[in-house]
Amino acid sequence: MYIVYAIIALSIAAIAHEFGHYYMAKRAGIEVEEFGIGLGPKIFSFKKGETTYYLRLIPFLGYVKIKGMDDNLDDPQGYFNKPLSKRFLSIIGGPLSNIILAIIIFFLLFSIFGDINHLSTKIEAVQENSPAHIAGIQKGDKILTINDVEIKQWDDVRTEIEKSNGEEIKIVVERENQILTFYLTPVKSEDRWVIGILSGFEKVNIFDAFILSFKEVFNVIVLFFYSLKLIFTGQAAGGIVGPIGIVQVASDIGKTAGIVGFIWFAAILNILLALTNLLPIPALDGGRIPFFIYELITKKKVPPEKENLVHFIGYIFLVGLLFVVTYFDIVRWIK
Repeated sequence: MYIVYAIIALSIAAIAHEFGHYYMAKRAGIEVEEFGIGLGPKIFSFKKGETTYYLRLIPFLGYVKIKGMDDNLDDPQGYFNKPLSKRFLSIIGGPLSNIILAIIIFFLLFSIFGDINHLSTKIEAVQENSPAHIAGIQKGDKILTINDVEIKQWDDVRTEIEKSNGEEIKIVVERENQILTFYLTPVKSEDRWVIGILSGFEKVNIFDAFILSFKEVFNVIVLFFYSLKLIFTGQAAGGIVGPIGIVQVASDIGKTAGIVGFIWFAAILNILLALTNLLPIPALDGGRIPFFIYELITKKKVPPEKENLVHFIGYIFLVGLLFVVTYFDIVRWIK
């Protein structure tokens, strides 16, 4: 089932990206000829203003056609005849839309589930017939100390239980403004000492959730560029994955980390789509940035035909790369 969710998440990210181009082009006064969702035959379409909107049979991915970008290059209302600032806005709109969507997803995630990066010292669940259950520890108890060692985070709980080596431990908890003490003996489970308790995420207020959302986006951006460094220096352990690989990774995360992990990955996917598109590679959004810089410095515009030729060559390269990556994705999936 998570494979279906992963395909939907990838499609939403792609549609959000194309919508960003559409919206910013409109705001910049550049006409948009088409905006559509899906692949295959058209189910329905309608025209409003200068734009034709449509939905295709398979609601996967999206498409936007900005006037004068790929053809009719001399059209006075087209892309290449608009000021540099407006062209830049229409291009940056796609990645920016993905970043905004990632922030929204993270915000909802933190608001509903709490800070997913920090486990609370409050017990979320007690396994039946476990040492904790037998001793009388209950869901909602907040662990204060273990063997007189102050517990500040959930990692402290794991550490102190592991240090017991199966000997009796003393746990002091807070329950409804009462301080209670329990004595229990951990048991071995998969080479670890456990007492049968589970934690939940640290709850945060809406303001903190908003701040955490921006921090999470920043951390992913830093990690992205660090990963690029590893790739270009030959230190990366893994390889590049395509759409099939992304769906497989998202599905695996959903199976192992549940709905929280899957939603987190959906946000990550939007950030990765935005940053990848901003790389200065012809045919990607970032491939137009060098042309913007050249025009800004020299005050001269590269002829549209020549710029589009560069992007066409880049497109052929990316399609070839996609076929190769997809092949290895399928091989990995089969194995």
